[in-house]
Amino acid sequence: MDLVITTANDVTSDLLCERLDGNVLRINFERWTDYFLDIHAKGFRIADSFGREVTQSNLGNIIWRKPLSTVDTEPGESWYAFHEFKYAVHSIIDSVRRQNPRRLPIDPAYNATIDKFAQLRAASTHLPIPDWHFTCQPSTLEAAKKLEMTID
Repeated sequence: MDLVITTANDVTSDLLCERLDGNVLRINFERWTDYFLDIHAKGFRIADSFGREVTQSNLGNIIWRKPLSTVDTEPGESWYAFHEFKYAVHSIIDSVRRQNPRRLPIDPAYNATIDKFAQLRAASTHLPIPDWHFTCQPSTLEAAKKLEMTID
């Protein structure tokens, strides 16, 4: 079971979950109260209200799309509980990153140091990506496209 960590308004994650063919638990971080999370001496368990669950033994990959820094809550128990939930999720991610970094193919903490071009190339193996070009001189884009056609 793959784990996708994102926000509710993330169309790319919608596509990823569709391509993962239902074998995924998606956490929409701003809806953190919709999930059950338990970390214990032997591992962890994250579950949703539909009965899907990810544990240390059935975890496929973690795809961490859009980490959410905070939610709009008044200081108090709810605010504290959200930050504990966030801390627990980060702990699970850190543990997976240390033990098996290949299980974290999309990791903002790491991918921030990987250029966008490498990310686009990697994404194109899994998602339909439109043709793209980068130039510091937009007026030369047509010439660059012609050059590319002769190189292919």
